[in-house]
Amino acid sequence: QATREKNEICRQENFSTEALDETKKKKKWNNFHYLNILFKGVPGTGKSHAVNNIIENFLNLTLNHDNVLRINIHSASSNSDLMQGIGISSNDSGKIIYNEKQGLILDIIKRATFNPNQPFVLVLEEIQENSLNELIGDLIYLIEDEKRSELIADDKDYNSYEELVNELVKNNKIKYFVKVPFLVSTKTDYRKMILPKNLFIFCTSNYRDDKKIIEDNLLRRFEVIEVYPNSEIAS
Repeated sequence: QATREKNEICRQENFSTEALDETKKKKKWNNFHYLNILFKGVPGTGKSHAVNNIIENFLNLTLNHDNVLRINIHSASSNSDLMQGIGISSNDSGKIIYNEKQGLILDIIKRATFNPNQPFVLVLEEIQENSLNELIGDLIYLIEDEKRSELIADDKDYNSYEELVNELVKNNKIKYFVKVPFLVSTKTDYRKMILPKNLFIFCTSNYRDDKKIIEDNLLRRFEVIEVYPNSEIAS
């Protein structure tokens, strides 16, 4: 029953893998209410095509737009690549230098926070290949719709993401945030991280023969849409 209801959502919102008719007007991106969608199915059923259709015809972005980040998850993907890690380099004298390295997902979160009047999209392909809990860590807590931060206007008056978030927390303008440690520091305090409502997160997942399953805490945070093979083509 739950699967049928979510597939009905798919039908009503026209998540078809077919492109929308050119005569239909594109919808306003802020009227698209599904912040987190997971498309599940066997390979070749058009899951990525469905995501592309949403990006182009509901969020009004091109697939190669700077506001669209598409990541293919694989077994070697790590939290340091996607969120934050430690970069190692050396100076002219040969001294080793450690710096914080900003991951791809953390970068798009910051850009979306500073530009709340624009849609941003994070597409995670093949999430069955690794543990998304481990890859994005505390971000799992903020993914839920009610924990997203709603920003009213562009915030150009702040020098950094950390300064902006601290100010919003101080003035009680946001309710939910997580604390992220400084990786290269002796400080005992933490930086705060929020997840804005203008960042849409779409995932695709194939079924696996080894029966690896997606974590339950992910399934309850996403609209899960089963994408089935076309029986006429399959035969």
